Amino acid sequence: MSVVGAFIALALAILEAPDWIPHKLLISQCCIGAAAILLIVRVVEYLLTSGLGPLRGVAVAIIVLPLILLPTCYGVVTIQKNKTRDNEDKERARLYEEINEFICTKSEVELRETFDIPHIERDGILLAKQNLTPEARTQSDADALLRDFRDGGEQSITLRYMERTPPNNVKAMPGKLGILILTHKYLDSVATLNRYASSALLPNDVAKALQEFERTLEINNEVLIDAINEAYASNPEAIVNANDCPKTACSVLNNLFYSEFTNLKPKADAIGEAIRRDSSH
Repeated sequence: MSVVGAFIALALAILEAPDWIPHKLLISQCCIGAAAILLIVRVVEYLLTSGLGPLRGVAVAIIVLPLILLPTCYGVVTIQKNKTRDNEDKERARLYEEINEFICTKSEVELRETFDIPHIERDGILLAKQNLTPEARTQSDADALLRDFRDGGEQSITLRYMERTPPNNVKAMPGKLGILILTHKYLDSVATLNRYASSALLPNDVAKALQEFERTLEINNEVLIDAINEAYASNPEAIVNANDCPKTACSVLNNLFYSEFTNLKPKADAIGEAIRRDSSH
């Protein structure tokens, strides 16, 4: 019995050992299993040599074996649950590190670069020149738009500025831009954001903060197209000369866009705060 006790003592000691010991939970499970096997062997040896007879031997086995197997199963299953929880905690911690690096530790300028805001604004201006002031469009403008689209960009349609045409088509309203090009870099970053937000390992608070960040990106895209249309309505040269100062009305679009733009850094800070709250539990 001293050997059985040694295995049980070893199993308990390994459970309390530092986490850096490899496979410590599996080793503890093996020790508990070995102790149970030794006990069963001892019981079987006793039944074979005690002279109790077949019926009494079976009766003793029916009583004794469950007393060995049930605690053994309980111990192994409990350790397995702890093992699963430990693995989930480690995976969650790894996810938090990735999210912090991807979003939380970045400045406002870095976040706008990560989600390609300046590039999307530039393409919005080029689309507006192409559709609203085609006489001002250059071949380099057309090439830049085509390149972004071929590189994996996608069109984003704003129905508020579209109208139906027979039989089942839509087109931009006169004097309005109804489409933005969302660049590959933007789409790739949003896909990463969605992957984090949909992870089953994240608590609701963190997932909701990530979803709020994505919603802010969508709102800012709406703000951009509103600003483009408002700038064009106020002065077409605001589109032709956008970001080409000191030409006439060169800064109108930028002023309209960024006066209504929702900064990304506070949303990133909210994600970081939700992560810190969960990590402190």
